[in-house]
Amino acid sequence: IVISGYIAQSAISLGKDAFGVLLDHAASPEVTAEIIKMIKAKQRISDFHYLNTRQSANTIFLTLHLVFDKDISLYDAHEVADSLEAEIREKFKEFSWQITTHLDPYNDKEGR
Repeated sequence: IVISGYIAQSAISLGKDAFGVLLDHAASPEVTAEIIKMIKAKQRISDFHYLNTRQSANTIFLTLHLVFDKDISLYDAHEVADSLEAEIREKFKEFSWQITTHLDPYNDKEGR
C-alpha cells in the first residue's frame, strides 16, 4: 500500500509538470509588466491596448494594438513596431516569440 501510494504521488507530480508544459497559459506577470514598460518607453507610441500573451512551452505569443498619432506615416509606425519587437526578443532571449502588432491611428478600443 505504501509503495502504491508513492507511485500514485509520483504519477500525479509528473502529470502536473507535463500539463504545465503542454497547456497554454499567460506569460508571467513579470514578463508582461516589462513589455508594458518597454511600450511606454517608446515616445512615438501614444497608447496601446488589447495586449494578450499566451505561452506554450518555450514560445510566447504576443498580440497587441499600438496607437500612433494620426500624422505618423505607416512606414514610421511600422519601424517603431519593428524596433519594439526586436527589443522584446533581445530582452527575453530565453523564449521563442510570435509577435503580432496592429497599428492604430486612433484608439479603436474607445471608438473614434
